[in-house]
Amino acid sequence: MKWMKIGIVLVVLAGLSFGSSYFISTRMIKRADASQMATTKPQAPPPAPVEAIVADSQKEQQLDSLVKELHQKIEDCRRHQEELDQRETRVQLAQESLQKRSEELEALQLKLVAPLTALKDAQADFKRQQVLVATQEKVNLKRTAAIYEKMEPAKCAKILTDMCVGSQEEDAAKILHFMSERAAAKLMGEITDKGLAASLTEKLKNIQEEN
Repeated sequence: MKWMKIGIVLVVLAGLSFGSSYFISTRMIKRADASQMATTKPQAPPPAPVEAIVADSQKEQQLDSLVKELHQKIEDCRRHQEELDQRETRVQLAQESLQKRSEELEALQLKLVAPLTALKDAQADFKRQQVLVATQEKVNLKRTAAIYEKMEPAKCAKILTDMCVGSQEEDAAKILHFMSERAAAKLMGEITDKGLAASLTEKLKNIQEEN
């Protein structure tokens, strides 16, 4: 009985000794692993696959292409702006030239106002003085002129003078117009009123026949 108790005590002691040894050895192994991990250098990451490298290269090419395109658009905008500026300058110069020419024409027009007014007045005066012979009058006037040519110049001069005094000066000038130059000259020489002769001569210049 005594030896049985001694044996049990020995078994218990042996178990405790084995457990202590196992615990100590386990802790030492863990410490050694931790120390080894602390002193070991970190390893480089595995190399990227070929597909990832190709994708990155394509992205860089696309980015470069976008940058070039952006620079080209900026350059196009700059050139377009320069063209607009040049066109605006040309338009402004053209406007200034037109303005200057307009002012010159206006000044010239002002200078021509007086001569044009005088010309219009002269034309109006000529029309007022103009003696128009209607077509239907020609036959009668030619017949009357032929009769006067056959009369004595002194008598014709007396008749024409009386016509002028009676406000028929234009009719007298028309008769002289259709007379021959020789007969008219003799008749005018017989008119004693020189003022009347001058007035008839002036009206002869203004006689116009209708076509």
